Amino acid sequence: AAWLRRSKGMAVREEDLFITAGATHALHVAADLVSREGREILVEDPCNKGMLQIFLNKGCTIGRISADEQGLRTEELDGRQACAVYVTPSHQFPLGGILPAGRRAALIRFARESDSYIVEDDYDSEIRYYGDPVAPLHAMDPERVIYIGTFSKVLFPGLRIGYAIVPPELQPRWRSLRTHTDVQNPPFEQA
Repeated sequence: AAWLRRSKGMAVREEDLFITAGATHALHVAADLVSREGREILVEDPCNKGMLQIFLNKGCTIGRISADEQGLRTEELDGRQACAVYVTPSHQFPLGGILPAGRRAALIRFARESDSYIVEDDYDSEIRYYGDPVAPLHAMDPERVIYIGTFSKVLFPGLRIGYAIVPPELQPRWRSLRTHTDVQNPPFEQA
């Protein structure tokens, strides 16, 4: 929590932070957490095929939203019935765009109005060659955003330690799902 405050300006309570076996593991738990029958999980098109495969393997209904050089095209959200939107707003994969403020606000508004969640995959925002760090969507609405991060990019890929910041109302179900997907991360690697 202290590192997130220093590095990203995020005010995160320790009890909202969950350690996982990497960002991929966090996304597995998040997919189970947010999926609802009859509602889509919306994803950027194009997106990371490995992350998309997680949703498909879990039987989620996928809806595609075009991405351009600025990221997710939020005007395509109108009229959609989604349980969640999976995005990489700090560095859209694979196009590289940073989601601008207007689109961020539209995405948050969509989540609030449609009673859905945003799964924010912040896989590499620590790696920047110029400019200030990009503020996460989580900072705009911690009640609607499940924020997923990893230490694999800044330390080393084999570490397999990630984290998720989960809205309080989803935490009891997160704990249950997390317990049944993996017992714990090795304490030596965490230290």
